[in-house]
Amino acid sequence: MYRAFGGRIILSSAYRRWKASVAIATRAQVAACGGFGSALVEVEIDAVFKTRRSDLDNVAKPVIDALAAAGWVGNDNQVIAIRLRKIGYSMKRPEVFVTMRESKMAPPAKL
Repeated sequence: MYRAFGGRIILSSAYRRWKASVAIATRAQVAACGGFGSALVEVEIDAVFKTRRSDLDNVAKPVIDALAAAGWVGNDNQVIAIRLRKIGYSMKRPEVFVTMRESKMAPPAKL
């Protein structure tokens, strides 16, 4: 996905292509509903993996980055709650299902 090199984060070309494809695939949906603007949001991600060895924790960042690139949120720091579930395995069709909603939780407190 990415590597740190000399203090800089370098995104792989495969990751950049995937992120762009998510943005293209969802832009019509964003245009139809307007996205979430600057509202705080909660995200649910249900993932179907290729194998049982896939790590669930590696799903959240790329999905949220892609949603921000598509315009669902102005910035990925608006996501204040994430729920992740591994719901199955499929060598032929790994995929993710994403549900977003405006958060009713209070904004995080300043510490």
